Amino acid sequence: MDEPLFPEELLAAIMNGMPLPQRAREARFFGRHRSGLPGESPEFQDFRAYRPGDDLRRVDWNVYRRSGKLFLRRFRALPEMRHLIILDNSRSMQCRPRRIRCAWRLAALIGGTLLNSGDPLSLRIGGFSRSFSSGGTGAAELVAALKELYDAQPETPRLDHPEKEDCYIISDFMDPDGLAAAEKKLELLPGFTPIRVYERREIFPELATELRLVDSESLAAVVVRPDRKLLERYRDNLRRFDAMLKRAATRAGARVWDFDADWNTRRLIRQTAAELFRGGDK
Repeated sequence: MDEPLFPEELLAAIMNGMPLPQRAREARFFGRHRSGLPGESPEFQDFRAYRPGDDLRRVDWNVYRRSGKLFLRRFRALPEMRHLIILDNSRSMQCRPRRIRCAWRLAALIGGTLLNSGDPLSLRIGGFSRSFSSGGTGAAELVAALKELYDAQPETPRLDHPEKEDCYIISDFMDPDGLAAAEKKLELLPGFTPIRVYERREIFPELATELRLVDSESLAAVVVRPDRKLLERYRDNLRRFDAMLKRAATRAGARVWDFDADWNTRRLIRQTAAELFRGGDK
């Protein structure tokens, strides 16, 4: 029997929160974000003189006893951060069942965590776009939307997004037009976090026998007989790809999150928690 898209252990992590890594227990969690404007948080900001019509409950009576003047305590605003997850549903993702399944699970884990932290979230998959309110209800709606869209027709992702949104792009970052085209597209983006889904055999390919290579976009096939030079060229292209993605992340003020599609549910949860709770690395 095939494993469900969202096993019970995964759903529990999405709805109830992931285990916090020991090394990140002091890290500030996503959800509340400092602002220079006064607001309703418990964090004191400053005083200002009382004006007629102000709420007397905000008056600092200790200051009044010392000075004989009315002053209101003001508190720092911690506004909501809007998050966006762009989930790649292209042919290069869909042609590998493990890869697309891992991407969907990551979207649910990351999205559910952000929603439960108190911030709203938007999800974009191809032409589909939807916003979710913060909290457990929003997380449940996110899971339902991901289940519904799992078998959707492949579409090339649209990566542009507003600068003010905290954006996560979950993809293999492969482009049918090649490495240079992929880098050019990423150069145009404002800040984002690249979350790359890969398979171990991509990093350590078995090139001992004749191979039939199929282009995931055009489905064109070619048979190759691997040799040492072919393997060297492949590894060189892989290094160039890694360097390209790291440059794009650095320009965006982020780092690359790498996830092996072959990891089991428990390890995927653990690694996602470790990435989310690094506390300021992003």
